[in-house]
Amino acid sequence: MTEHKDLLAAELLKVAKTDIKASKTLYKSRLYAQSYFYFQQATEKATKAVALSLDMSTAKDTFNMRHNIFKLHRKNILDAKRQNQLAVDVAKALPFMETSGLIETKKLQVQIKSTEQSRVFFDNMKDYDLVNIPARDINHFLKSIEALELKRAKIPADLESKIEGVFMPFIEKLEQHKSKAAQYMAREMRAALKSDEFGRFIREHFADVIKTTIHFLYAHAVLCFSGFLTIQHSSKSRYPDTDNPQMNPLAIYTRKLPVVKYQPLFLEHLEKAIKTIEKNLG
Repeated sequence: MTEHKDLLAAELLKVAKTDIKASKTLYKSRLYAQSYFYFQQATEKATKAVALSLDMSTAKDTFNMRHNIFKLHRKNILDAKRQNQLAVDVAKALPFMETSGLIETKKLQVQIKSTEQSRVFFDNMKDYDLVNIPARDINHFLKSIEALELKRAKIPADLESKIEGVFMPFIEKLEQHKSKAAQYMAREMRAALKSDEFGRFIREHFADVIKTTIHFLYAHAVLCFSGFLTIQHSSKSRYPDTDNPQMNPLAIYTRKLPVVKYQPLFLEHLEKAIKTIEKNLG
């Protein structure tokens, strides 16, 4: 079953890449409505591919949600909220987790509040006009995405000491215990932190973990913002408004519409995001 989901995700990404090519070609031909539809399709397929690869959803559930990909983002947010709440509960049950710095309850509570606000936003999305998003908001999206690009992120030169700073409070807490097991674990951890192997491990492996995390944060931001820009366009870009037939796609999608004007920039980021997803999930 896992192999089937991985294969399906890979095939979805292949189709998403061709959707991007179609969108770019149509945009150059000034067929903006058709171009925007393929932008929406590429975003939808890439988002569903990630959901399948990360076991966020089954193949059946993923396709049953049709164009509403924000159901996936909403589920991801609720999962993150539950995990953060679990960490807070652990800190309450085991106070040393907080005092050692392994768990920072205040930061987790801020994240819990933020995820709840995001959930409310997604639930009320149907009330927003996501066709006429102002240029200032779109620029804000772009700046948020660009800030997460790997080329702007640098691995700290003192990464080893930063990692050591995380573990030392825990080691000191172990040393306060009288049990031989705790004392032995503390000695072993201190020795490991001072060894040459530790430095090499951090540089060779932990740095890669950081880079991969940054990659995924960037890809997630691209998919999230692209989804926000396209979720109301799967029908609007193809059919006239049933209540107002004069408002047909050819009248709506012009270069004057901010989401159309900035579309090429998001297509470039979406293309990079898909390459990132393929590399890190493959």
